[in-house]
Amino acid sequence: MTISSSAVRTGSSAVAQAACLAALAELAAAHDVAGAHVAELGEALAAAWWTGVRDLEVLARAAGCTAGHARERLAAHGVDASRAALNGPPGPRFAPLRAEDVHQLAQVADAVCGPAVLVEQPGPAAEALWQLSIGLERLATAIDPASESGHAAEMADDLIFRLREALAHAQALVAGRYSREELAAKARQEDVDLFGDGGQAVADGATVTLSVPAAYSITVKVAPAPDGRPDAGHLTLGGAFPLLNTAVTGAEHLQLRAALDTIAQVVSRHLHPEAFEEG
Repeated sequence: MTISSSAVRTGSSAVAQAACLAALAELAAAHDVAGAHVAELGEALAAAWWTGVRDLEVLARAAGCTAGHARERLAAHGVDASRAALNGPPGPRFAPLRAEDVHQLAQVADAVCGPAVLVEQPGPAAEALWQLSIGLERLATAIDPASESGHAAEMADDLIFRLREALAHAQALVAGRYSREELAAKARQEDVDLFGDGGQAVADGATVTLSVPAAYSITVKVAPAPDGRPDAGHLTLGGAFPLLNTAVTGAEHLQLRAALDTIAQVVSRHLHPEAFEEG
């Protein structure tokens, strides 16, 4: 059980506090705090903090770490756990997420981005916000207790689709800001940073088998351009299939990177902490 700090606000809810502390203890018991789940630990600590658990010793005990380590992980998630902050005024109170509030937020987003998409080519920023506004409406329906269960499930499914579409437009927006060589350099640096954190494997590439309607399959290799090229690190496509166009745009590079990162994140959660130890 993991509770996101972004979904929890400061308050005195005993139920929320107990749930967050239980999730924190469960995470600490299942994984090595210094290993692959440092980010999840910080998220769980921040979630407990925002429910009103402000005793660092209590948080550290639940997380199986020192108070100093808990303070560091909280700081990494934007939480000031210093004595000055503890003695300061209280923050906003916890309140459960309500479907009607999300629906109103969706209406505001729609009012902002609606006019911007009334052209033949709105652009990636407007397209991304448009998909997010639809996603907010889908989320409101999915969490509405009054929604029929089948319809709520359909809206939750469509929410995933809308978020994927928004991500694709955001990737196109980013790709338009960088050259091919700059995107490649960013990819190499991101891999270095992940290795530096010590808790995340990096997917260097992948070999994918695709089925096509003509009732046969093709094998495609996704791999970074080799060292020595100006665009070393930019993802490429390869394979023996003659009908495969191997050119990869900047936006497609980011899409492939996101897919590889997701694979690496999932696999990393299944690796024993010893897998991340050197030597």
